[in-house]
Amino acid sequence: MDGSGGMSDDQGMKTPHDSSPHRPLPDDFTLPAATVEALLCATGRCLAILEPDGAMRHTTCSCRERCSVEPEAWLGPDAATRTHPEDRDALARALSLARGSDRGAARFSVRVRRRVDGWCHIEGLACNLLNDPVVGGFVCVAMDVSERRARRRAVDAGRRTLTAVADATQEIIFALDLSGHFTTANPAAARAFGSTPAAMVGRGLGALAPTDLGMALSGLSAEVRLSGRTVQREATFRRGDALVRWRVIAGPLFDDHAHMVGTFGAATDVTTLRDLEGALDRARRLESLGLLAAGVAHDLNNLFGVIGCYCEELRQVTDSNPVVRADLEEMQDAVRRATLLTRQLLSSSRPASRRPMSVSLPEVVHGLHRLLSRTLGDDIAFEVVSASGVPAVRIDPGHVEQILLNLVINARDAMPRGGTIRVRTQSDGDGRAQLIVEDDGQGMDAETASHIFEPYFTTKSQERGTGLGLATVHELVVESAGTISVESASGLGTRMTITWPGAPDEAGDEHESDGAPPSPAPGTTVLLVEDHPELRRALARHLRAMGYSTLEAADGVDALAYFDTEMDTVAVVLTDVVMPRCNGAELVERIRSVRPRMPVVFMSGLPYERPEEEALGPTRILLKPFSSDTLARALYEVRAGTPSGAEVETEPA
Repeated sequence: MDGSGGMSDDQGMKTPHDSSPHRPLPDDFTLPAATVEALLCATGRCLAILEPDGAMRHTTCSCRERCSVEPEAWLGPDAATRTHPEDRDALARALSLARGSDRGAARFSVRVRRRVDGWCHIEGLACNLLNDPVVGGFVCVAMDVSERRARRRAVDAGRRTLTAVADATQEIIFALDLSGHFTTANPAAARAFGSTPAAMVGRGLGALAPTDLGMALSGLSAEVRLSGRTVQREATFRRGDALVRWRVIAGPLFDDHAHMVGTFGAATDVTTLRDLEGALDRARRLESLGLLAAGVAHDLNNLFGVIGCYCEELRQVTDSNPVVRADLEEMQDAVRRATLLTRQLLSSSRPASRRPMSVSLPEVVHGLHRLLSRTLGDDIAFEVVSASGVPAVRIDPGHVEQILLNLVINARDAMPRGGTIRVRTQSDGDGRAQLIVEDDGQGMDAETASHIFEPYFTTKSQERGTGLGLATVHELVVESAGTISVESASGLGTRMTITWPGAPDEAGDEHESDGAPPSPAPGTTVLLVEDHPELRRALARHLRAMGYSTLEAADGVDALAYFDTEMDTVAVVLTDVVMPRCNGAELVERIRSVRPRMPVVFMSGLPYERPEEEALGPTRILLKPFSSDTLARALYEVRAGTPSGAEVETEPA
């Protein structure tokens, strides 16, 4: 302890508590070479001494260790060969610059070969000590910057990648300083604001072309500057008759010290996305309505079947009373029309399975005439013309109805002030059938007509269409080997012509033979499976009137119980398709595991309620309601061995 209270050592060095002035170093003070080398190693620097001719005289251990070489490999005139060939001239120029002045210095940056793994990059300073009596050469102090350069290259590569992505995207991306001036912007932002990326830098949002989007982004950026938080909004603007929706986001930008230095902004046009979401939502609602319609139609068809059955029985006992008979015929005709209407509604609300069959276009058009007339409204005149000799076409009947419904509704939308729609069916003279839909509406120019079958292309407002109707028509026509053409001109209306090849005569098509089928042998038993009690009772009366014995079951489980005890007496199974506990397909599968050739007639209240292709035995499928003659013929045909998979009976009772 000295007098000042500080600690001292034998060399006169004082602690920080020593308030006396620092003792100056003597003029002849020097640090040992080992100390200098240790200090340089501690700082990560390397030191090398070069001869005047550039030969290596001495290197520190840190230099040799970093470059992974033996010490002697660096020494002597061959040391220069360890410098990358492309950098040797740069090193020579640095030494030349240092040589130009006494105790001058020059910076250099060269690559030096490692012993095992390529090159390391060193940067340093070459000092001229040629006139120094001790050194007599160049002293080079350098540092290995390979890792730093690699990190810099990685950062630069990442920045270039982000820039390329930002330039390529359609999303608006930009950054602002705290005063609200652009520091960067991608091309999409420049297009949105009517400028270029370079011209936007340094300018404020208010200095660019004013837009609703610009005002929204400016307000968001101001909110970010006040709150320091990222905020997001969805903004809706009206452009003419259309609504444009943008998802906009803004957030803070910070420096390395967590100080806010600016804000970033981004905006995405989500108009198409929201339109698609709206279309999907509408489709889901339609699907829900379709499910509701399916349930209602199923019950209605059962009720129509009950009414039709009892009407037929009453007709048989009132032949002597023409007035009552005429009333009953009117009731039966009303049942037929109601059934057709139900099926048409189902075809437009639920897709049926694709079951191509021979279809008469005039019959389809005639069946839809009443429904379409009610759909079009009082200001639209609807005309139907069917020529004679129109060939049948092979297509799913539901697809023809869907095609016609879409074309007629599209024609109606082209006549906001009313007009006339004509539907014609005819032969083209070469064995092909044609369906033609004409209107005298607004028409289209050639450019519009060339796009009308593209999905989501529409000239209607968002509230009136999604652009899928005609695309669906085109898909269904092409799928059924047909072609569709368009003739239209602005102000002169539109004609859509669909042409299908004629269907060849097929033995499997529905053609009822003349006359009633033979009566069954006495005691022939039908297992009747129907969950609707009123319809089950009515069908049982029909079957007994035809000469059949009946076993009645409310569902598949009850039917299997009957079948276990009466298996040998059952000659044919008449079953509904959809039932609780055990449906018709499951029931038939269980029965045919024991009686593989058991004849089966399915009944279905809906066109798309069909079991999978039956593997064994003759099968018919009848759509409810059906006449007693149709039922009698179906039972006779399956018992006689009609091939499995006969077409669905489509004529209502």
